[in-house]
Amino acid sequence: MKGIELIGISGKATAGKDTLGRSILRPRGFVPYSIAWPMKIGLVGRRRLTHEEAFVKPKDDRVRGIMQAGGDEEGRQVYGEDYWIRQADEWLYILRDEYRFDKVYLPDVRYWNEAEWVRNHGGKLIRIVGGGLENMHQSLHASETELDEWPLEEWDAIVHGHSSTHVLESSLIEQGVLKRFHPLSE
Repeated sequence: MKGIELIGISGKATAGKDTLGRSILRPRGFVPYSIAWPMKIGLVGRRRLTHEEAFVKPKDDRVRGIMQAGGDEEGRQVYGEDYWIRQADEWLYILRDEYRFDKVYLPDVRYWNEAEWVRNHGGKLIRIVGGGLENMHQSLHASETELDEWPLEEWDAIVHGHSSTHVLESSLIEQGVLKRFHPLSE
């Protein structure tokens, strides 16, 4: 996407994707756009989930199962594998053209085509390893496993989940995803 610096974050459920975005990327001027937001809004609108279940509370097995079905079985499998990234394209245009955001992070890159989409838009990809829920039933869903086999050399950075903010930030700087941050000079 021309005119937007894009960073995609991938990792297992509860690995720390949102935390990385909030604690490291937002202070650097990045705004979040979740590929899953349109799906979550649809589930709330159809009263399958409450706002709190979809956006606030930690996801239990029931909520995660509803969201996985809504995203994959009722979304990608019905309207095409690129269904959610077609919507993300449109939202990025809106964020850039209407709100003048030029730095966006995606805290939920889950599929090969989503990772390729980030890469095709000149974005960087971060993989968080460890720290996620590995033994839950939903961890076998494609949304949790498809990028497990993504080639290691295709990630711009690989970081360990639930590391301290300082360790995560230092690792992202060392791996070339971020520059040293000097808030007074930006």
